[in-house]
Amino acid sequence: MNLPGTIKANLSGNAATATKATNADRATGDSDGNAINTTYLKRSGGTVTGNVTFNSSVTANSITAKDLIVNGASRFVSGITGDLVGNVTGNVTGNLSGNASSATKATNDGNGNTITSTYATKTERSNNDITAASLNATKLTLTRAAGNITANIPTWNQDTTGTAAKATADAKGNNIINTYATKAEVAALPKSMVIKGTLDATHALPTSGMTEGDTYIVGASGTYNKIACKVGDFFVRTSNS
Repeated sequence: MNLPGTIKANLSGNAATATKATNADRATGDSDGNAINTTYLKRSGGTVTGNVTFNSSVTANSITAKDLIVNGASRFVSGITGDLVGNVTGNVTGNLSGNASSATKATNDGNGNTITSTYATKTERSNNDITAASLNATKLTLTRAAGNITANIPTWNQDTTGTAAKATADAKGNNIINTYATKAEVAALPKSMVIKGTLDATHALPTSGMTEGDTYIVGASGTYNKIACKVGDFFVRTSNS
């Protein structure tokens, strides 16, 4: 029923509906009958159980969460503390620190290099593996899946059919000058050798009265005729004295 005018009295119980009240100290439920204290989060403090979904832009100084699902174009200005779990779609501005447990793709490496233009894929690498090589008189050919590589062999003008003008060593690396005697040195050798004696501490090399071919064998290491000798060395006279 309608009660016009001013009514001064204490009313108890719940009103089914109310369009307005000049003053109200508190209410226990919302217009849908949901209990306010268990349905809504306080503006300061309080705990929300379950997942929280943001579908519009959010600005926060700090958010600590166990499970945080971010949908749409949500943006966090001053960071999130705690673990961010789930898929994030849209744009996230600011710096992210820490390690992701897994990632399906990335566009850059740790140094900022673009991955696709900096690194070769396994396929690209295998396509460039050399599988065969062939060489002929004018061309070298390397075979690979990505295409063969050919290189022309330059033609030398030098005559390779003649003989070398000079060499400093033989085929075994021995120095020719120090290893071999010249024809002149061989021609200067005596035609025969005659053993005349042994050289030691008491028998010196004669300095006169010798003829071509006289030979003296060193029996004791020492210096003879100003030449350091070891046992087995010998002196051969190449001319008469």
